[in-house]
Amino acid sequence: MDLSIELPLSKSICNRALILQYLSRGEIRVDAVSSAEDSVVLTRALDSLDRATLFDLGPAGTAFRFLTAAACLRNGRRIITGSERMLQRPIGPLVDALRILGAQIEYLGEEGYPPIAVEGTTDLPLQTVDIDPSISSQFVSALLLIAPFTSQGIQIRFTDLPTSRSYLAMTCSVLKQCGVKIDEDPLSIRVYPGFQATRLNIEADWSAASYFYSAVALHPNLQILLRGLTAKSLQGDAETARIYEILQVNTTQTEAGVIIAKDLSRPMPSKVSFDLNNQPDLAQTLMVTCAGLGIDAEWMGLETLYIKETDRIAAMTAELNAFGIELIEMGKGKIRQKGKAVKPPENHLIKTYHDHRMAMAFAPLTLFFPDLTFENPDVVKKSFPSFWREWLKITATSIQQLP
Repeated sequence: MDLSIELPLSKSICNRALILQYLSRGEIRVDAVSSAEDSVVLTRALDSLDRATLFDLGPAGTAFRFLTAAACLRNGRRIITGSERMLQRPIGPLVDALRILGAQIEYLGEEGYPPIAVEGTTDLPLQTVDIDPSISSQFVSALLLIAPFTSQGIQIRFTDLPTSRSYLAMTCSVLKQCGVKIDEDPLSIRVYPGFQATRLNIEADWSAASYFYSAVALHPNLQILLRGLTAKSLQGDAETARIYEILQVNTTQTEAGVIIAKDLSRPMPSKVSFDLNNQPDLAQTLMVTCAGLGIDAEWMGLETLYIKETDRIAAMTAELNAFGIELIEMGKGKIRQKGKAVKPPENHLIKTYHDHRMAMAFAPLTLFFPDLTFENPDVVKKSFPSFWREWLKITATSIQQLP
């Protein structure tokens, strides 16, 4: 009998839909809200945006960027701040773009970083802006989401090739579902004013699914039903299925969701090379998977990992080292991985660096090293609050030897 896993709803799609619901004054409606802490934080902030003046969004990066843009279209002064790490994450390109469009935003600390004060209005007078999209796709998505609610719409011209383009495609897809007219080319996106009343459905989260793909890749006997997941998805991380097919994991779509199982008839490569520019949230999971399989790897497109919830390159280098794995930086965003995971010291503690994906990425190694413990395991609440409960369904199976 298949193990059945309940995945959270996609926080990426949900957070986009929540902004549209707020700015449309409920004419665009969200079917169900993700249980991810990021979505809960954004929901609370939007519920009080018309009456409160101070917003502490903690470590919720997407919420911070999206709320900054949305606040520009509501009268009043609002201070937006966050966790210690959030105050180290750049917001400058988005603030610069919003200022060019006519918004009034003030830095309350270091230039280019939170906290900020936004003096909102009812419209942005200008419609064309140039932005560097190579630091974070969220800056561009924030502009795209507010564009239909301005009088002229917004044309965004890129000064460089966008990073994580799949997230921009997701934003545009959600907007198009709401009847928004969009013109796209490789170096610009034009969003026209206006929308249609819509009810938006939120998909199950492919990023969350990746941890279970990792478990199946490492375990010879697991077969898992990922409930509600669909291969036909708006999410860039749906590439998980194609990537893990290379690592002997088959994906079968059913009415109930996706069934994943190990396919030992397919040869396992001795080395892999992946460009994860469009799937940066898969990087940590894949690094751990390859460590467990004893596969050398080359990773490209990881430029944004330095400014996530933690410096994910530094964090992965430190934590994988305890398992005998070496990560070598070959240039910013390009990493070479060497080695096969070995048993760490007894009762080894995985540090999570306040990063939900650090905890979940390393969870598959508990299938072989059951005495592993995790610093701040509740950090998974940021995207997958029920992760450990679902993970117990897998660890209830017998402990295995590494492949």
